[in-house]
Amino acid sequence: MSTGLSTLYPVLSIFFVFAIALLLLPVPGFVHTRNASVLFYVAWLVLGNFAYGLNTFLWRGNTTNRSPVYCDIVTFLIAMLPIGIACSLLCINRLVWNISRSSTLFLVNVSRAPPSWQPVSRDRNKLMFPQNPRRNRVDTLICIVVPFMFGALRLLVQDKRFTIVEDVGCIPSVDHTLPALFIYYLPPSLICCCITSIYC
Repeated sequence: MSTGLSTLYPVLSIFFVFAIALLLLPVPGFVHTRNASVLFYVAWLVLGNFAYGLNTFLWRGNTTNRSPVYCDIVTFLIAMLPIGIACSLLCINRLVWNISRSSTLFLVNVSRAPPSWQPVSRDRNKLMFPQNPRRNRVDTLICIVVPFMFGALRLLVQDKRFTIVEDVGCIPSVDHTLPALFIYYLPPSLICCCITSIYC
């Protein structure tokens, strides 16, 4: 009889697929409004669910190292998830803060707007926040470059390439030392709690 998460095997994989489907439902609306920070948040969550879902499928009831290159890629991605999600939430909070402090919110008569702006509802007026390409570039820099730098810094504190856990799959292996605390464990919490609290 297998131990661990094998008893949850079909249910857990189905929940990962279901979570990905639910996350992808609102994406067209966010693409339409060009809300980059929310799109990055959804992208990080989808990548995490996909990686964990595939891992639970591949390593059900075993710990055989069948694909070391795949494990290297997935552990790098899983190591970037906490900081990627934290950076995305930081950008979302920054956007909400900018909207709440802005005096440039305006009411647009959408019937005179281009066809791509036409609302689905019968309401012809829509509250809009002016698009800012610079904001999207900064969000892209924060939500992509910072997690990749964090993933590269994790290589300094790893004790081996990866660890394979039965029914879970490849996970990052980090040495539990003081440098690992400052390089790997603390930055997501600092971004979520300290830096994001500036915008509250």
